[in-house]
Amino acid sequence: MRRTSLQAVVHECDRVLCPESFTDWENAFNGLQVANRDGVTRIVAAVDASLTTVRLAIEASASLLLVHHGL
Repeated sequence: MRRTSLQAVVHECDRVLCPESFTDWENAFNGLQVANRDGVTRIVAAVDASLTTVRLAIEASASLLLVHHGL
């Protein structure tokens, strides 16, 4: 399975999505919230970050969980 760096994925998401260009709820944080210790080989996505989505990501052997509503 091909591996890329977490930094490269975050950079590309920031480039495409331009999170600095829109306002959000007070104290909301857009962008990387929790980093892994290795590169990215499998990405899974969900609407909400929760214990359930984290467990499902682990079961899917994901190295990156991308969510719309973060922590």
